Amino acid sequence: MHQELHFGMHVALHSVVTRAVLAASAAFVLTIALTVIFKPLAIKVGLVDRPGGRKEHAGPTPAIGGVAILLATIPIGLFLMPITAPIRGLGLAAVLILVAGIFDDLYDLRWYYRIFVQVAASLIMIYVGGVRVEHIGAVFGFQDHTLGVLSPLFTVVATVGLINAINWADGADGLAGFLTLAALLMISAAAVYSGNGRLADGLVLVFGAVAAFMVFNLRTPWNPRAQIFLGNSGAELLGLVIA
Repeated sequence: MHQELHFGMHVALHSVVTRAVLAASAAFVLTIALTVIFKPLAIKVGLVDRPGGRKEHAGPTPAIGGVAILLATIPIGLFLMPITAPIRGLGLAAVLILVAGIFDDLYDLRWYYRIFVQVAASLIMIYVGGVRVEHIGAVFGFQDHTLGVLSPLFTVVATVGLINAINWADGADGLAGFLTLAALLMISAAAVYSGNGRLADGLVLVFGAVAAFMVFNLRTPWNPRAQIFLGNSGAELLGLVIA
Protein backbone atom coordinates (compact mmCIF):
# COMPACT_ATOMS: atom_id res chain seq x y z
CA MET A 1 0.00 0.00 0.00
CA HIS A 2 2.81 2.34 0.92
CA GLN A 3 4.61 1.58 -2.34
CA GLU A 4 1.43 2.21 -4.37
CA LEU A 5 0.92 5.56 -2.63
CA HIS A 6 4.55 6.52 -3.23
CA PHE A 7 4.27 5.52 -6.90
CA GLY A 8 1.07 7.54 -7.30
CA MET A 9 2.68 10.65 -5.78
CA HIS A 10 5.71 10.19 -8.04
CA VAL A 11 3.49 9.97 -11.15
CA ALA A 12 1.50 13.04 -10.09
CA LEU A 13 4.66 15.06 -9.44
CA HIS A 14 6.12 13.97 -12.77
CA SER A 15 2.93 15.09 -14.52
CA VAL A 16 3.02 18.51 -12.80
CA VAL A 17 6.68 19.04 -13.66
CA THR A 18 6.17 17.96 -17.28
CA ARG A 19 3.21 20.31 -17.72
CA ALA A 20 5.15 23.18 -16.15
CA VAL A 21 8.21 22.61 -18.37
CA LEU A 22 6.05 22.46 -21.50
CA ALA A 23 4.18 25.64 -20.54
CA ALA A 24 7.39 27.53 -19.76
CA SER A 25 9.00 26.31 -22.99
CA ALA A 26 6.01 27.37 -25.08
CA ALA A 27 5.99 30.81 -23.45
CA PHE A 28 9.74 31.12 -24.00
CA VAL A 29 9.53 30.30 -27.72
CA LEU A 30 6.48 32.49 -28.34
CA THR A 31 8.04 35.46 -26.52
CA ILE A 32 11.19 35.10 -28.62
CA ALA A 33 9.12 35.06 -31.81
CA LEU A 34 7.00 38.07 -30.82
CA THR A 35 10.08 40.05 -29.83
CA VAL A 36 11.67 39.46 -33.23
CA ILE A 37 8.43 40.55 -34.93
CA PHE A 38 7.79 43.63 -32.76
CA LYS A 39 11.33 45.08 -32.68
CA PRO A 40 11.20 46.76 -36.12
CA LEU A 41 7.58 47.83 -35.55
CA ALA A 42 8.49 49.49 -32.25
CA ILE A 43 11.26 51.47 -33.92
CA LYS A 44 8.89 52.53 -36.70
CA VAL A 45 6.18 53.87 -34.34
CA GLY A 46 8.64 55.36 -31.86
CA LEU A 47 8.05 52.93 -28.99
CA VAL A 48 11.67 53.23 -27.91
CA ASP A 49 13.62 54.33 -24.87
CA ARG A 50 15.98 57.12 -25.91
CA PRO A 51 19.21 57.91 -24.06
CA GLY A 52 19.51 61.14 -22.14
CA GLY A 53 19.74 62.37 -18.56
CA ARG A 54 20.24 59.36 -16.33
CA LYS A 55 19.70 57.01 -19.28
CA GLU A 56 23.13 56.06 -20.55
CA HIS A 57 22.35 53.32 -23.07
CA ALA A 58 23.95 53.62 -26.49
CA GLY A 59 20.90 54.44 -28.62
CA PRO A 60 17.11 54.23 -28.97
CA THR A 61 16.04 50.79 -27.72
CA PRO A 62 12.63 49.19 -28.35
CA ALA A 63 10.57 49.11 -25.15
CA ILE A 64 8.53 46.04 -26.05
CA GLY A 65 9.41 43.55 -23.32
CA GLY A 66 6.04 43.86 -21.61
CA VAL A 67 4.09 43.60 -24.86
CA ALA A 68 5.87 40.40 -25.87
CA ILE A 69 5.53 38.85 -22.41
CA LEU A 70 1.80 39.54 -22.09
CA LEU A 71 0.88 38.54 -25.65
CA ALA A 72 2.86 35.31 -25.26
CA THR A 73 1.33 34.30 -21.92
CA ILE A 74 -2.33 35.10 -22.65
CA PRO A 75 -3.06 32.41 -25.30
CA ILE A 76 -1.10 29.72 -23.46
CA GLY A 77 -2.74 30.66 -20.16
CA LEU A 78 -6.19 30.50 -21.74
CA PHE A 79 -5.37 27.03 -23.04
CA LEU A 80 -3.98 25.72 -19.75
CA MET A 81 -6.19 27.29 -17.10
CA PRO A 82 -9.93 27.76 -16.63
CA ILE A 83 -11.17 31.35 -16.71
CA THR A 84 -11.81 31.90 -13.01
CA ALA A 85 -12.57 35.25 -11.38
CA PRO A 86 -8.92 35.83 -10.28
CA ILE A 87 -7.66 35.06 -13.80
CA ARG A 88 -10.25 37.40 -15.28
CA GLY A 89 -9.31 40.14 -12.83
CA LEU A 90 -5.59 39.71 -13.47
CA GLY A 91 -6.12 39.72 -17.23
CA LEU A 92 -8.14 42.95 -17.21
CA ALA A 93 -5.75 44.64 -14.80
CA ALA A 94 -2.73 43.53 -16.85
CA VAL A 95 -4.19 44.88 -20.10
CA LEU A 96 -4.96 48.22 -18.40
CA ILE A 97 -1.44 48.48 -16.97
CA LEU A 98 0.15 47.53 -20.30
CA VAL A 99 -1.89 49.96 -22.41
CA ALA A 100 -1.29 52.85 -20.00
CA GLY A 101 2.39 51.92 -19.84
CA ILE A 102 2.68 52.00 -23.63
CA PHE A 103 1.18 55.50 -23.66
CA ASP A 104 3.66 56.45 -20.95
CA ASP A 105 6.57 55.05 -22.96
CA LEU A 106 5.37 56.99 -26.02
CA TYR A 107 4.32 60.29 -24.46
CA ASP A 108 5.86 60.35 -20.95
CA LEU A 109 2.68 60.67 -18.89
CA ARG A 110 2.69 62.59 -15.61
CA TRP A 111 3.19 60.51 -12.48
CA TYR A 112 -0.34 61.02 -11.12
CA TYR A 113 -1.91 59.51 -14.26
CA ARG A 114 0.25 56.44 -13.78
CA ILE A 115 -0.69 56.15 -10.10
CA PHE A 116 -4.38 56.50 -11.02
CA VAL A 117 -4.09 53.61 -13.49
CA GLN A 118 -2.22 51.49 -10.94
CA VAL A 119 -4.92 52.09 -8.33
CA ALA A 120 -7.59 51.25 -10.91
CA ALA A 121 -5.79 47.99 -11.77
CA SER A 122 -5.60 47.14 -8.06
CA LEU A 123 -9.34 47.74 -7.66
CA ILE A 124 -10.05 45.49 -10.65
CA MET A 125 -8.06 42.73 -8.94
CA ILE A 126 -10.06 43.25 -5.75
CA TYR A 127 -13.60 43.65 -7.06
CA VAL A 128 -13.45 41.65 -10.32
CA GLY A 129 -10.86 39.06 -9.36
CA GLY A 130 -11.85 38.74 -5.71
CA VAL A 131 -8.18 38.91 -4.68
CA ARG A 132 -7.26 40.87 -1.58
CA VAL A 133 -5.06 40.70 1.51
CA GLU A 134 -7.23 39.58 4.43
CA HIS A 135 -4.54 38.65 6.98
CA ILE A 136 -1.07 40.03 7.63
CA GLY A 137 0.02 37.44 10.19
CA ALA A 138 1.51 37.97 13.62
CA VAL A 139 2.63 41.60 13.46
CA PHE A 140 2.26 44.55 15.82
CA GLY A 141 1.55 42.14 18.67
CA PHE A 142 -1.47 40.51 16.99
CA GLN A 143 -1.43 36.74 16.47
CA ASP A 144 -3.94 36.49 13.63
CA HIS A 145 -4.86 40.02 12.73
CA THR A 146 -7.71 40.37 10.22
CA LEU A 147 -7.67 43.60 8.23
CA GLY A 148 -11.44 43.75 7.88
CA VAL A 149 -12.60 47.01 6.27
CA LEU A 150 -8.95 48.01 5.76
CA SER A 151 -8.35 45.02 3.48
CA PRO A 152 -9.05 46.85 0.15
CA LEU A 153 -6.91 49.84 1.16
CA PHE A 154 -4.00 47.64 2.25
CA THR A 155 -4.26 45.60 -0.96
CA VAL A 156 -4.19 48.72 -3.14
CA VAL A 157 -1.19 50.19 -1.30
CA ALA A 158 0.70 46.89 -1.44
CA THR A 159 -0.06 46.37 -5.15
CA VAL A 160 0.89 49.91 -6.16
CA GLY A 161 4.04 49.59 -4.06
CA LEU A 162 5.12 46.36 -5.77
CA ILE A 163 4.35 47.74 -9.23
CA ASN A 164 6.58 50.75 -8.61
CA ALA A 165 9.27 48.72 -6.85
CA ILE A 166 9.86 46.65 -9.99
CA ASN A 167 9.62 49.73 -12.20
CA TRP A 168 12.20 51.62 -10.13
CA ALA A 169 14.49 48.58 -10.20
CA ASP A 170 14.46 48.65 -13.99
CA GLY A 171 17.50 50.88 -14.23
CA ALA A 172 20.19 48.41 -15.24
CA ASP A 173 20.14 45.71 -17.89
CA GLY A 174 18.81 42.46 -16.46
CA LEU A 175 18.10 43.76 -12.93
CA ALA A 176 14.30 43.90 -13.03
CA GLY A 177 14.23 40.65 -14.99
CA PHE A 178 16.40 38.83 -12.46
CA LEU A 179 14.36 40.15 -9.53
CA THR A 180 11.17 38.99 -11.22
CA LEU A 181 12.57 35.55 -12.04
CA ALA A 182 13.71 35.10 -8.42
CA ALA A 183 10.32 36.18 -7.08
CA LEU A 184 8.44 33.91 -9.50
CA LEU A 185 10.67 30.97 -8.59
CA MET A 186 10.14 31.43 -4.85
CA ILE A 187 6.38 31.93 -5.14
CA SER A 188 6.13 28.91 -7.46
CA ALA A 189 7.94 26.76 -4.89
CA ALA A 190 5.57 27.99 -2.20
CA ALA A 191 2.58 27.23 -4.44
CA VAL A 192 3.79 23.67 -5.12
CA TYR A 193 4.49 23.14 -1.41
CA SER A 194 0.96 24.27 -0.51
CA GLY A 195 -0.63 22.15 -3.24
CA ASN A 196 -1.75 25.09 -5.39
CA GLY A 197 -0.91 23.62 -8.79
CA ARG A 198 -2.96 26.16 -10.73
CA LEU A 199 -0.99 29.08 -9.30
CA ALA A 200 2.29 27.29 -9.96
CA ASP A 201 1.28 26.71 -13.60
CA GLY A 202 0.60 30.39 -14.12
CA LEU A 203 3.80 31.51 -12.45
CA VAL A 204 5.96 29.07 -14.40
CA LEU A 205 4.31 30.28 -17.60
CA VAL A 206 5.33 33.87 -16.85
CA PHE A 207 8.78 32.62 -15.80
CA GLY A 208 9.34 31.21 -19.30
CA ALA A 209 8.27 34.47 -20.95
CA VAL A 210 10.50 36.61 -18.71
CA ALA A 211 13.44 34.25 -19.34
CA ALA A 212 12.97 34.83 -23.07
CA PHE A 213 12.98 38.59 -22.51
CA MET A 214 16.29 38.22 -20.69
CA VAL A 215 17.85 36.69 -23.82
CA PHE A 216 17.47 40.09 -25.49
CA ASN A 217 17.96 42.31 -22.43
CA LEU A 218 20.93 40.77 -20.65
CA ARG A 219 24.45 41.72 -21.71
CA THR A 220 26.52 38.72 -22.74
CA PRO A 221 29.66 38.15 -24.83
CA TRP A 222 27.45 37.67 -27.90
CA ASN A 223 25.02 40.44 -26.92
CA PRO A 224 27.14 43.50 -25.96
CA ARG A 225 24.13 45.72 -25.22
CA ALA A 226 20.45 45.26 -24.49
CA GLN A 227 18.39 44.85 -27.65
CA ILE A 228 15.07 45.57 -25.94
CA PHE A 229 13.83 47.05 -22.66
CA LEU A 230 10.79 46.28 -20.55
CA GLY A 231 9.66 49.88 -20.71
CA ASN A 232 7.36 51.28 -18.04
CA SER A 233 4.64 49.07 -19.50
CA GLY A 234 6.63 45.87 -18.97
CA ALA A 235 8.11 46.73 -15.59
CA GLU A 236 4.72 47.70 -14.17
CA LEU A 237 3.15 44.57 -15.67
CA LEU A 238 5.68 42.34 -13.89
CA GLY A 239 5.11 44.20 -10.63
CA LEU A 240 1.38 43.55 -10.98
CA VAL A 241 1.96 39.85 -11.63
CA ILE A 242 4.13 39.52 -8.53
CA ALA A 243 1.52 41.37 -6.47
